Amino acid sequence: MNKIYNILSILLLVLGITFTSQAQTVLLEQDVNADTAIDKFGKNRTSYSASFFDLGFAAGQTIGDSAPSALMGRSWSFKYGYYYKLRVSNFYSILGQLAYKRAAYHYEVKGQIVSQKLIMNNALAEISNRFNFGKRGDFIGYYVELGASADYAFMTKMKTVSETTSDIETHAKEKISFHGLEWLEDIAYNAHARIGFNKFVLFGDYRLTDRLKPDQSHQLPPLTLGIRFDMGA
Repeated sequence: MNKIYNILSILLLVLGITFTSQAQTVLLEQDVNADTAIDKFGKNRTSYSASFFDLGFAAGQTIGDSAPSALMGRSWSFKYGYYYKLRVSNFYSILGQLAYKRAAYHYEVKGQIVSQKLIMNNALAEISNRFNFGKRGDFIGYYVELGASADYAFMTKMKTVSETTSDIETHAKEKISFHGLEWLEDIAYNAHARIGFNKFVLFGDYRLTDRLKPDQSHQLPPLTLGIRFDMGA
Protein backbone atom coordinates (compact mmCIF):
# COMPACT_ATOMS: atom_id res chain seq x y z
CA MET A 1 0.00 0.00 0.00
CA ASN A 2 2.83 2.37 0.84
CA LYS A 3 4.51 1.54 -2.45
CA ILE A 4 1.36 2.48 -4.39
CA TYR A 5 1.05 5.69 -2.40
CA ASN A 6 4.65 6.67 -3.23
CA ILE A 7 4.14 6.04 -6.94
CA LEU A 8 0.97 8.16 -6.98
CA SER A 9 2.79 10.98 -5.16
CA ILE A 10 5.61 10.98 -7.72
CA LEU A 11 3.11 11.03 -10.62
CA LEU A 12 1.24 13.99 -9.08
CA LEU A 13 4.53 15.89 -8.60
CA VAL A 14 5.60 15.32 -12.22
CA LEU A 15 2.16 16.43 -13.48
CA GLY A 16 2.34 19.57 -11.34
CA ILE A 17 5.78 20.56 -12.64
CA THR A 18 4.70 19.95 -16.25
CA PHE A 19 1.56 22.05 -15.83
CA THR A 20 3.48 24.89 -14.19
CA SER A 21 6.11 25.04 -16.95
CA GLN A 22 3.44 25.09 -19.65
CA ALA A 23 1.58 27.88 -17.87
CA GLN A 24 4.61 30.21 -17.97
CA THR A 25 3.88 32.09 -21.19
CA VAL A 26 6.29 34.83 -22.36
CA LEU A 27 4.24 38.04 -22.52
CA LEU A 28 7.01 40.41 -23.67
CA GLU A 29 10.16 39.49 -25.51
CA GLN A 30 12.86 42.07 -26.41
CA ASP A 31 16.20 41.73 -28.16
CA VAL A 32 18.55 43.99 -26.22
CA ASN A 33 21.18 43.74 -28.94
CA ALA A 34 18.85 45.55 -31.32
CA ASP A 35 18.89 48.58 -29.03
CA THR A 36 22.68 48.82 -29.03
CA ALA A 37 23.55 51.94 -31.06
CA ILE A 38 26.50 51.57 -33.42
CA ASP A 39 28.65 54.69 -33.34
CA LYS A 40 29.07 55.99 -36.90
CA PHE A 41 31.82 58.46 -35.96
CA GLY A 42 35.35 57.09 -35.91
CA LYS A 43 38.63 56.85 -37.74
CA ASN A 44 37.40 54.12 -40.08
CA ARG A 45 33.66 54.53 -39.73
CA THR A 46 31.09 56.52 -41.67
CA SER A 47 32.41 59.97 -40.73
CA TYR A 48 35.42 61.42 -39.00
CA SER A 49 37.08 64.81 -38.49
CA ALA A 50 40.41 65.98 -37.10
CA SER A 51 43.03 68.71 -37.39
CA PHE A 52 46.45 68.61 -39.01
CA PHE A 53 49.54 70.69 -39.69
CA ASP A 54 52.25 70.40 -42.31
CA LEU A 55 55.56 71.90 -43.31
CA GLY A 56 56.71 72.17 -46.92
CA PHE A 57 59.58 73.56 -48.95
CA ALA A 58 59.60 74.98 -52.47
CA ALA A 59 61.06 72.49 -54.94
CA GLY A 60 62.50 74.26 -57.97
CA GLN A 61 63.40 77.77 -59.03
CA THR A 62 61.34 80.77 -60.04
CA ILE A 63 60.15 80.76 -63.66
CA GLY A 64 61.11 83.52 -66.13
CA ASP A 65 63.96 84.68 -68.38
CA SER A 66 65.14 87.38 -65.99
CA ALA A 67 63.66 85.85 -62.86
CA PRO A 68 65.27 86.31 -59.46
CA SER A 69 65.99 82.89 -57.99
CA ALA A 70 64.06 81.67 -54.98
CA LEU A 71 66.26 79.91 -52.45
CA MET A 72 64.99 76.34 -52.24
CA GLY A 73 66.17 75.56 -48.72
CA ARG A 74 64.75 78.78 -47.28
CA SER A 75 61.46 79.08 -49.17
CA TRP A 76 58.89 77.31 -47.03
CA SER A 77 55.21 77.05 -46.13
CA PHE A 78 53.35 76.13 -42.95
CA LYS A 79 49.74 74.98 -42.96
CA TYR A 80 47.27 74.29 -40.16
CA GLY A 81 43.80 73.02 -40.91
CA TYR A 82 40.79 70.86 -40.19
CA TYR A 83 39.30 68.07 -42.31
CA TYR A 84 36.07 66.10 -42.45
CA LYS A 85 36.11 62.57 -43.92
CA LEU A 86 33.08 60.71 -45.26
CA ARG A 87 33.57 57.01 -45.92
CA VAL A 88 31.90 55.82 -49.10
CA SER A 89 33.32 52.28 -48.91
CA ASN A 90 36.14 50.41 -47.21
CA PHE A 91 38.36 51.41 -50.12
CA TYR A 92 37.25 54.99 -50.86
CA SER A 93 36.53 58.15 -48.84
CA ILE A 94 35.92 61.79 -49.74
CA LEU A 95 37.30 64.67 -47.66
CA GLY A 96 36.72 68.40 -47.27
CA GLN A 97 39.38 70.63 -45.74
CA LEU A 98 39.74 74.20 -44.50
CA ALA A 99 43.20 75.53 -43.64
CA TYR A 100 45.37 78.54 -42.94
CA LYS A 101 48.67 78.66 -44.83
CA ARG A 102 51.65 80.96 -44.39
CA ALA A 103 54.29 80.94 -47.11
CA ALA A 104 57.63 82.74 -47.34
CA TYR A 105 59.80 82.88 -50.49
CA HIS A 106 63.40 84.01 -49.97
CA TYR A 107 65.09 85.45 -53.06
CA GLU A 108 68.71 85.24 -54.04
CA VAL A 109 70.20 88.73 -53.65
CA LYS A 110 73.33 90.60 -54.76
CA GLY A 111 75.15 93.80 -53.95
CA GLN A 112 73.99 95.82 -50.98
CA ILE A 113 70.75 93.86 -50.56
CA VAL A 114 71.16 91.46 -47.65
CA SER A 115 67.83 89.63 -47.91
CA GLN A 116 64.54 89.84 -49.73
CA LYS A 117 61.48 87.73 -49.08
CA LEU A 118 57.85 87.55 -50.09
CA ILE A 119 55.39 86.62 -47.32
CA MET A 120 51.82 85.49 -47.96
CA ASN A 121 48.98 84.46 -45.68
CA ASN A 122 46.37 82.25 -47.32
CA ALA A 123 42.93 80.87 -46.55
CA LEU A 124 42.50 77.51 -48.30
CA ALA A 125 39.55 75.23 -49.10
CA GLU A 126 40.10 71.75 -50.54
CA ILE A 127 38.21 68.66 -51.62
CA SER A 128 40.07 65.38 -52.03
CA ASN A 129 39.67 61.66 -52.72
CA ARG A 130 41.27 59.09 -50.42
CA PHE A 131 41.99 55.51 -51.48
CA ASN A 132 42.67 53.21 -48.53
CA PHE A 133 44.68 50.00 -48.62
CA GLY A 134 45.99 47.44 -46.15
CA LYS A 135 44.58 46.43 -42.77
CA ARG A 136 43.03 49.11 -40.57
CA GLY A 137 41.64 49.15 -37.05
CA ASP A 138 41.27 52.03 -34.63
CA PHE A 139 43.77 54.08 -36.62
CA ILE A 140 43.79 55.79 -40.02
CA GLY A 141 46.04 53.28 -41.77
CA TYR A 142 47.67 53.62 -45.19
CA TYR A 143 46.22 55.58 -48.08
CA VAL A 144 46.80 57.58 -51.25
CA GLU A 145 45.02 60.93 -51.54
CA LEU A 146 44.40 63.14 -54.57
CA GLY A 147 42.76 66.56 -54.29
CA ALA A 148 42.30 70.09 -55.58
CA SER A 149 42.04 73.39 -53.73
CA ALA A 150 41.63 77.13 -54.05
CA ASP A 151 43.42 79.58 -51.79
CA TYR A 152 42.95 83.29 -51.16
CA ALA A 153 46.03 85.41 -50.39
CA PHE A 154 45.74 88.18 -47.78
CA MET A 155 48.15 90.25 -45.68
CA THR A 156 50.90 89.98 -48.28
CA LYS A 157 54.29 91.63 -47.77
CA MET A 158 57.61 92.06 -49.56
CA LYS A 159 60.44 92.71 -47.10
CA THR A 160 63.88 93.93 -48.21
CA VAL A 161 66.95 94.38 -46.01
CA SER A 162 69.94 96.25 -47.43
CA GLU A 163 73.22 97.63 -46.14
CA THR A 164 73.81 101.38 -46.01
CA THR A 165 76.77 103.52 -45.01
CA SER A 166 76.69 106.81 -43.14
CA ASP A 167 79.01 109.14 -41.22
CA ILE A 168 77.60 107.88 -37.93
CA GLU A 169 77.57 104.14 -38.45
CA THR A 170 79.12 101.91 -41.06
CA HIS A 171 77.31 98.92 -42.53
CA ALA A 172 73.96 99.78 -41.02
CA LYS A 173 70.94 97.80 -42.24
CA GLU A 174 67.88 99.39 -43.76
CA LYS A 175 64.61 97.48 -43.72
CA ILE A 176 61.86 98.31 -46.21
CA SER A 177 58.51 96.51 -46.31
CA PHE A 178 55.68 96.84 -48.84
CA HIS A 179 52.26 95.58 -47.75
CA GLY A 180 49.14 94.67 -49.73
CA LEU A 181 51.00 93.73 -52.90
CA GLU A 182 48.85 94.52 -55.91
CA TRP A 183 51.00 92.49 -58.29
CA LEU A 184 49.91 89.23 -56.62
CA GLU A 185 46.85 87.30 -57.78
CA ASP A 186 44.31 87.06 -54.98
CA ILE A 187 43.23 83.49 -55.79
CA ALA A 188 45.27 80.50 -56.93
CA TYR A 189 44.25 76.91 -57.72
CA ASN A 190 46.27 73.87 -56.71
CA ALA A 191 46.51 70.10 -57.11
CA HIS A 192 47.59 67.82 -54.26
CA ALA A 193 48.93 64.29 -53.92
CA ARG A 194 49.60 62.55 -50.59
CA ILE A 195 50.74 59.19 -49.26
CA GLY A 196 49.62 58.53 -45.69
CA PHE A 197 51.24 56.27 -43.12
CA ASN A 198 48.77 56.72 -40.26
CA LYS A 199 49.90 59.93 -38.50
CA PHE A 200 52.63 60.82 -40.99
CA VAL A 201 51.86 61.97 -44.52
CA LEU A 202 54.20 62.81 -47.40
CA PHE A 203 52.72 65.38 -49.75
CA GLY A 204 53.29 67.29 -52.95
CA ASP A 205 51.37 70.50 -53.76
CA TYR A 206 51.42 71.85 -57.31
CA ARG A 207 50.06 75.30 -58.12
CA LEU A 208 48.00 75.17 -61.34
CA THR A 209 47.66 78.95 -61.87
CA ASP A 210 50.07 81.88 -61.66
CA ARG A 211 50.54 83.49 -58.27
CA LEU A 212 51.98 86.71 -59.74
CA LYS A 213 50.14 88.82 -62.31
CA PRO A 214 51.12 88.54 -66.01
CA ASP A 215 53.05 91.85 -66.07
CA GLN A 216 55.66 90.47 -63.64
CA SER A 217 59.04 89.20 -64.86
CA HIS A 218 58.81 85.88 -63.06
CA GLN A 219 56.57 83.32 -61.36
CA LEU A 220 57.08 81.56 -58.05
CA PRO A 221 58.06 77.86 -57.96
CA PRO A 222 54.83 75.88 -58.46
CA LEU A 223 55.88 72.72 -56.59
CA THR A 224 56.05 72.29 -52.81
CA LEU A 225 57.11 69.05 -51.11
CA GLY A 226 56.81 68.29 -47.41
CA ILE A 227 55.40 66.26 -44.54
CA ARG A 228 52.07 66.43 -42.72
CA PHE A 229 51.17 65.34 -39.20
CA ASP A 230 47.58 64.11 -38.73
CA MET A 231 46.60 64.97 -35.15
CA GLY A 232 43.58 62.66 -35.24
CA ALA A 233 45.29 59.49 -36.43
